[in-house]
Amino acid sequence: MAENRDSDRIAAVLAGDIHGFTCLCDKYYGSLVALAYSILGDHHLAEDAAQETFTRALSDLRSLKHPDRFGAWLGKICRYVAYDLVRQRAQTGPAQESTGAGEESSLADDTQRVTAALQQLSPKDRQVIIMRYYHESSYEHMATVLNTSKAAINGRLTRAKHKLAKLLQRNVNDEVKP
Repeated sequence: MAENRDSDRIAAVLAGDIHGFTCLCDKYYGSLVALAYSILGDHHLAEDAAQETFTRALSDLRSLKHPDRFGAWLGKICRYVAYDLVRQRAQTGPAQESTGAGEESSLADDTQRVTAALQQLSPKDRQVIIMRYYHESSYEHMATVLNTSKAAINGRLTRAKHKLAKLLQRNVNDEVKP
């Protein structure tokens, strides 16, 4: 049902109604940022990737053969954009990380541990964790963007959570050992 609305909006955009594309951007922006973040590990670059995805999508919208698969098409474009950014960063070298002044809290330490553990997951596992828990995407929305079924999302998410828990436990155990 949601895809039908996407199809209707795409038809409207192709007929000249740019507001329809704004609605599509609003609907998919958070998911695309999460998807790009799972690849890039940098929120600002992920936002740039999402915006570039919409730019490419708008310019290529007439080439979309299956408007009912718009979300999956966007997800594919977003992955290409994010991997392009990874290649660009590899060629130019990593950006200097800014270090904030002040004391680190235990919350900041926990956040760093989770972020480090997330980076150890496969990109597919990282995608579902970030989309579900960082951007609160529904299973249905995740299935649309990742071009799979809700059952597959459930299985991937369950496995990814178990892997993440093991990594976090292993990292905590490694910190405790003398």
